[in-house]
Amino acid sequence: MKKIISLIVFVVFYILSFCTCNFPYPEYAPNPILSFVFSLLTIISFLFVTAVYAKSKKFLIIVSIYFACVFAVTTIAIILGGFDFSFFTLLFSLITLSFGIAVQHFEFAIMDLLGVFNIHISSDHEFFIIFAIVIVLFYATYFICNKYRGKVI
Repeated sequence: MKKIISLIVFVVFYILSFCTCNFPYPEYAPNPILSFVFSLLTIISFLFVTAVYAKSKKFLIIVSIYFACVFAVTTIAIILGGFDFSFFTLLFSLITLSFGIAVQHFEFAIMDLLGVFNIHISSDHEFFIIFAIVIVLFYATYFICNKYRGKVI
């Protein structure tokens, strides 16, 4: 029951994040604070889903495949300078947008934080920095919860 509830909460927050954002310009959202809160809750609920599914190897494999697809599609789009409009473009855009919508608000904050440390990243690499942070959070949550459950049970 906990697994189903965690997935439902994640989907609801993701849909609310999509409805309140002004993609790809989150700074022009009608309610920027509300949009930011829903994006933050989406990421937190994703990490909670990760903790709940920490024993499931299928979940780890599926999410790893998803991350690999987002990485491959983004890399190909940057190398080719975009895609011509076709069915594949729509499919590739949906894969990338499904990741980008939830984390778009944090791109500016992380780039400003890196700027404070005098680390300047080009605009081509911003997506990969955000992507790496989310991946590190996901795998850290998964393996810490998996190890913790192994000792408790």
